[in-house]
Amino acid sequence: MIFLLDKLPTFSETFISDIIDAISKSEKVMLASMESGIQASRFSDQLIIDKFCYPSIKKKVSLIVKRPFHFLMTLNEYLKVKGKEEEVAYWFALNLTLFKSMRAAKYVHVEFAHKAAYAAYMLHKMLGTKYTITVHGFDLRAPLFSTPKVLGKAKVIFCPSDFHRRRVIEISSKSNTQISYLGVDTKLFSPEKNKCATTSCRFIHVGRFHPIKNHQLLLEAFCQVAKTEGVDVSLTLVGDGEEMQKCIEYVSSQKLEDKIHFVGQKTPADIRKLYRQHDVFVLTSKHEGLSIAATEAASCGLAIVTTDVGGMRELVQDEENGIITSQADCIYQLSHALKRMIEDADLRRAMGERSREIVLSKFDFQKNLQDKTQVWNEINGN
Repeated sequence: MIFLLDKLPTFSETFISDIIDAISKSEKVMLASMESGIQASRFSDQLIIDKFCYPSIKKKVSLIVKRPFHFLMTLNEYLKVKGKEEEVAYWFALNLTLFKSMRAAKYVHVEFAHKAAYAAYMLHKMLGTKYTITVHGFDLRAPLFSTPKVLGKAKVIFCPSDFHRRRVIEISSKSNTQISYLGVDTKLFSPEKNKCATTSCRFIHVGRFHPIKNHQLLLEAFCQVAKTEGVDVSLTLVGDGEEMQKCIEYVSSQKLEDKIHFVGQKTPADIRKLYRQHDVFVLTSKHEGLSIAATEAASCGLAIVTTDVGGMRELVQDEENGIITSQADCIYQLSHALKRMIEDADLRRAMGERSREIVLSKFDFQKNLQDKTQVWNEINGN
């Protein structure tokens, strides 16, 4: 099996690494990436290529000389290219035809319907290679010019939620979609055994400090409830990014450094420990597909408070395992939801137990990977 990637998985894309590692246990997996990544050495034995820069004229001529038939048969497609991303992906695909392993492949899989997906489409044109795609988030919010036809020619498009599936169909109604939740390892992400009951309420947020994650909303709402006399509450913020310093300064201005803790980027093992030390996961994103961090937290038995974005309703059942707030008048709604969690320990505990049940039934990584593997085996003729 060959994975085509825009770039090798970064630290924050452990879900892609997990899929590659899991599949590698039963079959040989090769990787072809358009950009290198911080984990390049980790996949050194699996790489066909780990970086493909925009080709010079000399490089383009060299590829044409080596693969004249494939170039001529797709010249019409190349002339239709509308963006730099597609042009690089075209030459990336032509370059891949030089590799025996690529020519022998019956199908490839792509994570994100972006540059590498266009390369898969071109390989389909050049070699007849079948391909599948897993869509995620930004690739559907800001699709490339080529995305509709790329989605339309894919054998299957795996959608991490029904929200993603509907968006794929909006972009390309001819697409063959299948909902396949990314899921989490429910054995690793599990609730703390014999967790001690406490009157304090511990909130946690995991995500990069970026405007799309809307930390300002979270901090404003939390500060409102945290200043209530007699309230025993804390908020832990995991991650780093461009908005972090501004958030630190805001907390300092509110004199709540003793209740709001910035812990920076953490390893997956550290994040699991943190989940088990907290009661409620809060997500305040302006845009989201279906948050992996929220799914991990739910698997660890946390109640969820979330804005009504993307596919979050497929994880959070309002008033059962969490509270969903709209984005209209959301500071009031969010602060009210946080206050309810603070005041009712039985509520947040019951919601946390329900979160675990929902993850076990719908978001187990191994079960969802088996469903994907079955599709790949059918494509491969096994």
